[in-house]
Amino acid sequence: MKKKLMLIAAVLLLGLTNVKAQDVFNKGAIAVNANIGLSNYSYGYGLLNSSVGLPPISASFDVGVVDGLIADRASVGVGGYAGLSTYSYKYYDYYKESMTRMCFGVRGTFHFQLTEKLDTYAGLMLGLYTYSYKYSYNPDYDYYSGYNTRNNSSDLAFSSFIGARWYISKNFGFNAELGYGFTYISAGLTFRLK
Repeated sequence: MKKKLMLIAAVLLLGLTNVKAQDVFNKGAIAVNANIGLSNYSYGYGLLNSSVGLPPISASFDVGVVDGLIADRASVGVGGYAGLSTYSYKYYDYYKESMTRMCFGVRGTFHFQLTEKLDTYAGLMLGLYTYSYKYSYNPDYDYYSGYNTRNNSSDLAFSSFIGARWYISKNFGFNAELGYGFTYISAGLTFRLK
């Protein structure tokens, strides 16, 4: 019985070692992600106050630039990222506020293939966050006599992330990313263009 289990384990390991990174992500490959994430900008209290918003949506692409690393199971990619989220909050008729966040960046990824249809990767992104904020009081309440403000700002965006793409066909699959940045977790669809 032990010999049979050892033989099965050896065959499985041999099969895994023959998997190459070229199967899912290689030099010249282009993968595009369309994701939705969890928002950290939302609240809502009661019926007369409300909070609405667009959870973080993002699009990213990854182009393979180097392959054949670590026994032909690893590769390197570069690409871009764009994300958008909005939120608005109304407190009864007293005041309203809204914010739009956007993120644009360039990413570098290191891919390592564990199984035939699974592309796992880790990466870094450097880019720019932009914020557009608006706040207004209702002039019918004389707390601040109709105080309104608008503020636009930007900040450096740096993030690290890990992710995985699971291909269910040659050119289509699902993906998920976890990390620190525009979202902490996101998931969506992957399209392999090349």
